[in-house]
Amino acid sequence: MMKPALIGHIFLEVVGAIALLVALWYSPVLFLRYAFKDFSGGQCVDTDQLHLKSPDGMHEIWSFHRKCGAETNPPWDFIYLSTGNTNKGAEWEPIATVKNTKSGETKVAWNSASQLSISYPEHADIDDVYAKIFGITIVLHPQPSPEQTSAR
Repeated sequence: MMKPALIGHIFLEVVGAIALLVALWYSPVLFLRYAFKDFSGGQCVDTDQLHLKSPDGMHEIWSFHRKCGAETNPPWDFIYLSTGNTNKGAEWEPIATVKNTKSGETKVAWNSASQLSISYPEHADIDDVYAKIFGITIVLHPQPSPEQTSAR
């Protein structure tokens, strides 16, 4: 017959091993869940959505302002260009990202069928500006903030 102390020891080792396995599985799940909690769907709000066709009707711009979750996530303006591809998920291509903007601060306009203007506050950060593959030239226009303009 086994001694009660040995049974208790085996029981504690089994429980400890199960707890360790659960912790090893659950920790990455919790970390990833926290790290991506505001990534796309849950806490994001898209506003200022604009669809604007080029003068020749060959391209279309889709832009919107996205604000996600906490104040630690800066708001972004996304600008997409139609690709002409009919496959779901491939019909739009990102051509510009403007970070740290307020709703309505970024303006998009066609200068011609092959030239697009993007006006944005000069304090904003610009990422991923490219559309040459589609034959579109992008002209950037940083604008001083109203506070800077009135101080001059």
